[in-house]
Amino acid sequence: MIGAVGLMLAACAGPPVQRGLGADGLELQLRAQTESAYNIVWLRATLRNRGPRPVRLRQLPDTLESACTPALGLVVRGLTPNTDTAAICQRCPPAQAPRSYVVLRPGQQMSTAVQVDFNRVLPRAVLDTLRQCLRYNNRTLGAYRFWVQYQPAPTGPPAAASNLVRVYRQQ
Repeated sequence: MIGAVGLMLAACAGPPVQRGLGADGLELQLRAQTESAYNIVWLRATLRNRGPRPVRLRQLPDTLESACTPALGLVVRGLTPNTDTAAICQRCPPAQAPRSYVVLRPGQQMSTAVQVDFNRVLPRAVLDTLRQCLRYNNRTLGAYRFWVQYQPAPTGPPAAASNLVRVYRQQ
C-alpha cells in the first residue's frame, strides 16, 4: 500500500518551482501535493545529479515519514506560521539506517514521498521545553513553509537543499 501511494504521488504534477543546487552538482527539488491540508501533507523530494561525475548516495525508500528521515540523510526543515523555526517531534526510535547505496550518474534522479504530520510540527522553542512531545498535538493554523536538505553525514554540511514550499494548515 505504501508503494502504491508513492507511485500515485509520483504522477502528481505541481506548479514550477525553484531548485537548489549543491556543491557536488546535486539538485534537490521539493513539491507539495496540495496547497492546504488538515493534518497530513505529502511532499515529493527529487534528487537529481546535474554534475559531470557520478555521485554515490544512500538509497531512499519510496515513502518516508518526516520524523524518521534524518537517519537516511534527508532532513525536513520548516517554519511555523509565526516564522519560528519548526522542529518535528520524533515518534520513531532512532534506528541504524541501512547502508544501501545507489550511484546517480549525470542526469539521473531519484524521488521519494515525505509525509508531514502537522500535529508533530512544533516551534523549536516549544519542543525544547517538552519532555514528552508526543503528548502534545500542535493545532496552529496558518501557512507553514518546508524545505528538505540532503545531508549524507549527521555532522557535515548538507550536500543539497531544496526550494521552499508553502502549505496552509486548515481547520
